[in-house]
Amino acid sequence: MEKDPVSLLARYFEGHASPSEREAVERWRREDAGHERLFQQYRTLWEVPSQLARHEKNREQALAAVKREIPAFRRRRRVYLLRYAAAAALFIGLILSGFFLGRSFPGDTSLRQRDETVVFQHVTANSGMVTRLTLADGTEVTLFPGSELTFPLHFNAQERTVQLSGEGFFRITHDEKSPFIVRTDKLDVRVLGTVFDVRTGKDDNLFEAVLVEGRIALQKKEEGKEKRIATLQPNQHAVYDPQKKSLQVKEEEDLEKYIAWTQGRLVFDADSLRDVIRRLESWYNVKIVVKDPRLWDYQFTGKFAGESVEKVLKLLQYTSDFHFRVQQERIDKNGYYSKKVIELY
Repeated sequence: MEKDPVSLLARYFEGHASPSEREAVERWRREDAGHERLFQQYRTLWEVPSQLARHEKNREQALAAVKREIPAFRRRRRVYLLRYAAAAALFIGLILSGFFLGRSFPGDTSLRQRDETVVFQHVTANSGMVTRLTLADGTEVTLFPGSELTFPLHFNAQERTVQLSGEGFFRITHDEKSPFIVRTDKLDVRVLGTVFDVRTGKDDNLFEAVLVEGRIALQKKEEGKEKRIATLQPNQHAVYDPQKKSLQVKEEEDLEKYIAWTQGRLVFDADSLRDVIRRLESWYNVKIVVKDPRLWDYQFTGKFAGESVEKVLKLLQYTSDFHFRVQQERIDKNGYYSKKVIELY
């Protein structure tokens, strides 16, 4: 790459790289397998944003500081203390977006672990990037871009509880004596050991859960008590509407549409424009504006892996009659490129 790799990769991950800079990064990745490995190592550090960005002059300096702290990214299980009044934490090779000490998650006592003092970590997946992490019990979690997860540094012996906003794919470590609970703003998921996907969040009116392996129970808190409203078996898809208080459970022959994103692919199957926009905006870190209200009635179908957002929209034009234009990216007062805006009409 013509520019310093640290500086250019930081701008690329942040979404502030110009089109020519993005192309330079992609060309550099293709040139050598070692470049791709280095790219993935940098991305692992960047996927879980940290408080570093708040205390360095900019995130490019923050990434450079991390590189100095972890030469060649070999020391994955060291803990480093970084300046910020007391400190910011770097745990298991991931830069955590936040951490705090207390007896419960602020604003939500549902994460309380008995009377123990618990350290919680809060992770946000950057827009345009899938985030993968492993919890203290070995449970593997994959977060869809823009999603958030809050979890304790260590689980207690009675239960393992996390808080999810957005979409997450969970591969739970089996423990009969300690059930795993995923809390959301609509329903909770209770499991012992299984593989499933959960989708919910502030911008989603619905709660969705898809079970790949094992068994999960969907619970809702009523009058201070947990009430089980459904138990899912493998290949079942549940949709809960909190406004209508209705739950639909159906069998799915193919779960690809729901879990392909964990492998770097997006799959749409007669999806509404609203759902397509929500996923494309998070996946590509763009803003999509609908100029023609008739498009809201359209449905879209397609499978994509590695294509640019422009290529995805061009391919979707084969299944639906619409046009799009990309607004020129602008440079803000700090020298960063603004988020790309795409108009549909």
